Amino acid sequence: MSTKRILFIVLCALLVIMLVLTGIAISRVGNLFGLSTTPAPTEPTPTETPTEPQSTEHVHSYVLTDTIKATCDGYGWNIYTCQGCQQTHMPVSDRIDPLGHNYEAATVTEATCTEAGYAEYACTRCGKKDVPADKQQAPLGHNFDHGRVHEATCTEGGYTQFTCLRCGIDEMKDQTEALGHQYGEGVAFPATCTEDAYTISTCTLCSAEDKVIEVGTAAGHIPGPWHFQGSNAFALHCETCAISLRTPAAEGVAYEFLLNHQQQATDENGTSYISHSITLGVAGDSTVKMFTYTIHDYLGDESLNLSYQVGVGFVMTFLVDGVEQSYSVDHCQSLTITIAADGIPSIA
Repeated sequence: MSTKRILFIVLCALLVIMLVLTGIAISRVGNLFGLSTTPAPTEPTPTETPTEPQSTEHVHSYVLTDTIKATCDGYGWNIYTCQGCQQTHMPVSDRIDPLGHNYEAATVTEATCTEAGYAEYACTRCGKKDVPADKQQAPLGHNFDHGRVHEATCTEGGYTQFTCLRCGIDEMKDQTEALGHQYGEGVAFPATCTEDAYTISTCTLCSAEDKVIEVGTAAGHIPGPWHFQGSNAFALHCETCAISLRTPAAEGVAYEFLLNHQQQATDENGTSYISHSITLGVAGDSTVKMFTYTIHDYLGDESLNLSYQVGVGFVMTFLVDGVEQSYSVDHCQSLTITIAADGIPSIA
């Protein structure tokens, strides 16, 4: 209920009370001076109906029923309620003024290079916070050092780096462009079987390398002769890089003489001998030739034998004056064995 409404009700009640009191006073004065106009009561006749007494206006009877406590920014009030009609009344005389805030310093935030500083106060009653203008401080601003110069490189630009002594933030000034690589005369690398030729140039400033490839210059492998690889196995290698290209022979593979003949020959001294030219390969594959050898037999010995021994390789065995001579053959080079007239063999 608003204050104006309460005042209006109070004024109306006072007016009614004054009117009642005035009427009573006038009636008593009239009686005192014999001016009363009220007729003398007469006995009612039996046929007359008695009349009801005239009603009087209600007078409030207030009692204190509630109290609103004052706050930091709100009034306090006493509330009275009429016992007859339950109408409420809040007298201005009972009003309590607002208490006002009771501030205490809660936190102090120091100013930084970029942020303002301030002291924040909080009311102990309602918790409202306030930052007074006289407790505010402007940002301090950065305090940079004298700077450090970073020279430009081939790939990165140069600059001067300034660091704030207060907060550590960096600021870059006087930027320059990157120098770029400065390559010297390159070194050429020839092509291999599998890799193209290329040239590598080195930067004279930072030693970075630049590789220029001559695409399409790889020569490819050139199959060479077959080499003996150990127990019952041969491998085909590249003549250029010696990498193993193929290993056709496995356990149980059969070898054969692709050419086995003899003919009569004479050396530069006119001495006669028998020449045996033999090529060894893999049965059923004329492209596989393990090795070739020639025997110059001055004795005419026909007992020469070629066999394969596991873990040793191919072994040539022949008789010289009834004594067995053996030589192992585990490579693919062309081989010449000469059995001289004196019976002493030599290998070339």
